[in-house]
Amino acid sequence: MKVFIVSIVVLVLIGFGGYIFVSSQSKQTTPDAVFKTEAVTKVGIIQIGKGDDYNFVLMGDGKTVGITSYTVKIDPFVGKKVEVKGQYSGTTLYADSVTLIE
Repeated sequence: MKVFIVSIVVLVLIGFGGYIFVSSQSKQTTPDAVFKTEAVTKVGIIQIGKGDDYNFVLMGDGKTVGITSYTVKIDPFVGKKVEVKGQYSGTTLYADSVTLIE
């Protein structure tokens, strides 16, 4: 009888230890942590342009970059020289701020 009780306790402890091990190995990361990139600053002139992920393009430094934003209205800056701060997702720059350059 004593051996039976000790066997049950050992099995329960092994099961509990396995559960703790598995749960510590499967930590999920938030989407922000997975896709967040370093902030960048670009200067150029905003033009209207359509792409899969963007509605505007920033033309400057001999390069054209597709830009869009969930937080900033870009429409008022079309045709103007601006400084755009944001983060890339793929090849699209998601603007966090747009500042007019005089």
